[in-house]
Order: sequence, then structure tokens, then C-alpha cells
Amino acid sequence: ISNVLYTATNGSTASYYQDGGFQYPIIIQLPESDRKTVETMANLSISPGGGAVDDVILRQVAYPVYAQGPSQITRLGRMRYIAVSGSPMGRSPGEIQKDVEKALSGTKFPLGYYWEWGINQKRQAEEFGGMGLAVVLAIGIIFMLLAAQFESFTHPLAILLS
Repeated sequence: ISNVLYTATNGSTASYYQDGGFQYPIIIQLPESDRKTVETMANLSISPGGGAVDDVILRQVAYPVYAQGPSQITRLGRMRYIAVSGSPMGRSPGEIQKDVEKALSGTKFPLGYYWEWGINQKRQAEEFGGMGLAVVLAIGIIFMLLAAQFESFTHPLAILLS
């Protein structure tokens, strides 16, 4: 049904016509007068294919409902998702992340729904995790260089702790 409605309203390329070295698309689409109103679209004839069943009028299998919905459905790994993002003002991203986790951890989602951090947040967490290791390694290397310079373990320790 969705393919038929898409073709009727937006058009689909059925084939191409070649003339004098140029290629022109042949587009199938309902005339504008037949797609102006919901009522005329409800009378659209749909062929189920196979030839065993007669054509079906759209209003026999579906009815129009005026409602708000997403203008586009985004998917990741064949699953629908909604991305929510924002820019913190006056607070650090870490504080906001803790507040979001606190608010969403107690939320009961319907079956099949869940939340998780997006790729940017996951990447940032990995980078900060790696930064902690880099700081520890840097302090260790500085300590070893100072120990080699002073030929003592106590003097570099006193320098690093001061």
C-alpha cells in the first residue's frame, strides 16, 4: 500500500526513453487533480498482484487518520530510533550526563523500548578513560626520568608531591 501511495503522490521511474543519445525517465504518477484531496486518494484502486484477486479500493483496507507523526523514520541496525541532543549552558556535560542517567534509570519503558548513550557520548567516555591512563603513565615516566637524574627515589617523589 505504501509503495502504491508513494508512486501515486511522488511518482516512480518506470523506465527510460532514449532519443538522439539522450535518456529521459518515464515517470508514473497520478494526475494532480486525482491526488489533491484525501477523499480522492481513498478511492485509489490497488492491484494486489498475481491476477487471482480483483483490484481493491484503498478505502476498503485503510482509512485516513489526521495525526502528527515523524517527518522521517530513522533507523540504526534495522531498529527505529530517536536521537535527542543538546548543548549544555552553565553546567558541565558530566553533570548533565549524571542527571540524565539518574532520571532515566528509574523509568520503566514499554516492551521493546530502551535508551542508550549515542556514539558521541560513548566516544567521549572512552577518550576520558584513556586520558586517565595517559596521566598515570606520564607521571610514572616523569618519576623515572627524575629518579635517573637525581640517582635517588626519594628526591623525585618529594618533587612530584610538592
